[in-house]
Amino acid sequence: MTSKVQPGSIVLFHNAAENTPAALPGILEYLIGQGYSVVPISQIIVKGECNQDYTIDHTGRQKAAKSATEGSAAPGASGSVENSPAASAGNT
Repeated sequence: MTSKVQPGSIVLFHNAAENTPAALPGILEYLIGQGYSVVPISQIIVKGECNQDYTIDHTGRQKAAKSATEGSAAPGASGSVENSPAASAGNT
């Protein structure tokens, strides 16, 4: 499960899954020990219109559009996330 986590990864945990409550503390402890931060998804996604404010590359990564980052970094731009490890846990 954790072997594919990398800077900018979004880690989703389904709250209806049978084993999630038992596994979650250990997974989060491990990721935090590796230097990752657990943040709300709202802190790592670029808000706005696709292809206007952000693009999505062939790996599924969201990137702030160049026009949105010229002059200053856009809040929540994925570039700031990629420079430091981050993982986000969410429920569906």
